[in-house]
Parts: sequence; C-alpha cells; structure tokens
Amino acid sequence: MISAHVDNSDLNGINLARNYLTLTHRLFADDNMIFMNAKYRNYKMLKKILEDYYAASGQQVNMEKSNLFFPANTLDHVRDGVTDILNISNAEDPGKYLGLPILWGRLKDAALAYVRDKITTRRRPDKLVWVVAKDGQYSVKLGYVAATRPNIGVDIYRPGSSRSRLMDGSVWKVVWNLKVMLKVKHFMWRLMNNALATREALAKRCAPNEFCPFCGEEVETTEHVFLLCNWVRVAWFSCSLGLLINYMEVCDMNCWFGALLLDEFKNNDYGKAYLIIFCWFIWKMRCRSVFKNINPDPAATIDLTNACVSEFWGVKELTKSAPVMPEYVNEVKWQKPLPGCIIVKMNCDGAFDARTDKAESMQADSAFFVELLTVKKAVLLSDLWEGIPITIETDCVDVFNAVQWRKYSACPWKYHEVLSDVLELIVDRRLISVSLISRKRNYAADYLAALASSELGPQGLVSAPPSPLALIILQEATMNSTLDND
Repeated sequence: MISAHVDNSDLNGINLARNYLTLTHRLFADDNMIFMNAKYRNYKMLKKILEDYYAASGQQVNMEKSNLFFPANTLDHVRDGVTDILNISNAEDPGKYLGLPILWGRLKDAALAYVRDKITTRRRPDKLVWVVAKDGQYSVKLGYVAATRPNIGVDIYRPGSSRSRLMDGSVWKVVWNLKVMLKVKHFMWRLMNNALATREALAKRCAPNEFCPFCGEEVETTEHVFLLCNWVRVAWFSCSLGLLINYMEVCDMNCWFGALLLDEFKNNDYGKAYLIIFCWFIWKMRCRSVFKNINPDPAATIDLTNACVSEFWGVKELTKSAPVMPEYVNEVKWQKPLPGCIIVKMNCDGAFDARTDKAESMQADSAFFVELLTVKKAVLLSDLWEGIPITIETDCVDVFNAVQWRKYSACPWKYHEVLSDVLELIVDRRLISVSLISRKRNYAADYLAALASSELGPQGLVSAPPSPLALIILQEATMNSTLDND
C-alpha cells in the first residue's frame, strides 16, 4: 500500500543520496520501519494507510509500542503536529533493534563496542577434547573404533561444530545427487546435521527424559534411532539390504552413511536410494509409534519402503540396479568329488497339499514355505557328519536365492524368521554349502516327499528302497556317470 501511494506521488520518502533510490519503508518479520519527509500531508496519508489496512485485515498497529524519531534540524511545531496526527510518542533515541543500534553515527567502533565486549566475556577457555566423541570425552570403545578406522576424525566430525561444513564433501555430493524425492534429501540433510527431534535433543527443552521411548534402556541419540534400537536392527536385517548392525562398528551416523554411500553402494544407485528412503520411513514409523503410543512395526516399515522405492523409480523410468546378490543364471551341474575328498550330498524336497495346508505336522500356506523347511531340516541333520563338508541341493530357485545369497526379497516377509534361523544355522556350521539343481536331478527327494505327504514313509527306505525309488536312484546314478564321462 505504501509503495502504491509513493508511485502516485501521494507519499514522499527520503533520498539516501542525490540521484539515488528513495527509501520509504523496511520490513523485519512483524516490525516495520517507515521513512518520510517531515510534511503534514505525508503523515496524514500514512494515517489513512494504517486505517485502511486495519479495516481490510483486522490487524491494528500497536501505537504504544511505536515511536517517532525526527532529525535534529526538525522544527518543534512540526514534531508536535506529527505526534498529534499519528498519536505516537516522540523518542529522542530510537534505541536498538535485534541487538544493534538503529543510529550508528560516524564512529562505528564506538557503536559496536558492546558487541566486542559481549564476545570477550563469553569466550570459553581452551580445553582438550576427543574429536570422535559427541561430548568430547575419551572412551575405550571409541578409541578402539578410531584405531581400527583411522578415517574417523576431524575431517568427518567435530563436537560443537557445524557438521554440514565438516562433512566430507564427497558424501554431500552423493546425497544431493540421490535418485529420491526432494523431501527425502532434505530429511537426510537434517539427519546428518543432527537436527531431528530425538529424545536427546528434546530433553534440553521439553522432553521428560532422554531415554528411548521403546526400549527405555539407552539414550535416544540419532544413532540409536536409526541403527541400534532393537526393532530397527530387526528391520535392517530383514529388508532387501540385509544389513547386520554391529554395535562396535557404529561410532557416528555420518561415518556410517559415508562408508555405505562411498564404498559399499558406490556404483549402486538403487541401493543408495533404498538406504535413504528406508531411513526416512524408520523416522516416520518412530514418530507414528510415539504419537499413537504403539510398538513400531518393522514389517510395515519394509513394505512402505519397498512400495515407495518401486513407485518412484517406476515413475521416473530409472534403470533398477538391485542392492542384492545377482540372480542365479546357469544351472549348477552335478560334479564328481575330487579323488580323496569326502563330501556329504543331501538332496531335499517338500510336498505341499493345498487341500489340507499341511506339511509334516506343521501348518503351511505355500510350497515355498515347505521347501524352506526342508532346507532347515537338512541343515539340522548335518550334525550327524560333524567336520565333513556338506552340500545341500534343492530344486526351488527362490529358496536357493534366499539362502545362498541371503536375499530376503526372494522370501515373503512372514517367513523371514525361518530364513533367519536357517542362515544362522549355516553360519554356525560353516562347512555347509547350498546348490541349485534341476527338478529332473532331484527325483529321489521328490519321490520321498510325495510318500511323506501320503504318510507312506516307512523306516529303512535308504537301506532297502522300494522298486520305484530304486529305479530313480539307478537312473540318477547313470545320468551322473554319463555327465562325468562327457
């Protein structure tokens, strides 16, 4: 409104210099500074503008908190007249605004002397700090991490300083070039600058305590929210990335992200996108659970992440580069063991009756689950040959990919717990390998599974097999001998 009246020459501001711009007003948040020539018509017009603004918006200027300031050469009757028109008190010194004096004068050193004094009085004495720790205090754990990972240090993180300036520039370059939504990039900027409302941060303002609202055992730092809380560790291990979070390897969130973005997923844009969007949904699930006073759901977090990444990459028509091991391509052919090499080969298969949903004495709802249970059973039976290398052969491609490559995306979520048990059993035994064979090379196991589903599996099938099973074993042996000769 002021600019419109100035353009119509109804209002005159002040000239800062000859042939220079005219200054009329400056806005600072909800404050306004108005500059005008000390003429009655200017102040009458200003009063009309204020009245029109109040009538249109309903917002009225607080005259008690406002004041007028005139130059030293302004006549007294002009000052009194303007004061009466606007009903605003006259001030000899306008004071300070936002901590700085409005009138500086010609001696700026004197005007800013109080700023220098304030900085001098607030200066803290120098002290030694451990740059890897948030609080600057040394601990044996962080000392071990720093010794084993020498890249952690001043270049990555320094307590009490701005992380955005000290973060490795190559990490920020990767973050801003991620193929994710813009709001997710902004979320990552907040996360890596420790600007999220965790309990640790809120405890300094309004939170009753700084402990995690779910486990209640540790301080809810950024690292605890996204990596160390029990439900989060389950989510990381169960998602498509299959990451197993190790307490000793987690020192600082930025270091952890830097290692993944620059090394492990260096050439994997899909893996980077999945990693960041998964963190975003972890935070959303955490906040939702806190507000609704419910337990966080790792499965829902994974499903939301999978749907979001797939939808965004599909809309953008991006080439998917999955962050998991490559798919099985060439069929593993039977190979004769090396001379003098003792190997136990275990062929496994399962039979699923869709009419009864029954596998052995367990309830099952898919053939995949039955095949996964047979692999687990084979792993448990391997204890009979302790210290001998064992090869477990299956004809189910999805089970093979899930077990051999630790590919949780090939396994439905409701079976992830069973898959985790299988993987842990294999890791504990170490001499077990899993191979994929065609169905025609697995007839014997397939026949036995069909017998078991019909409850026709008597003891002694191996030592004295029935005629159909004996024929299958003979054909398989003949086929393998032919392959070996070829």
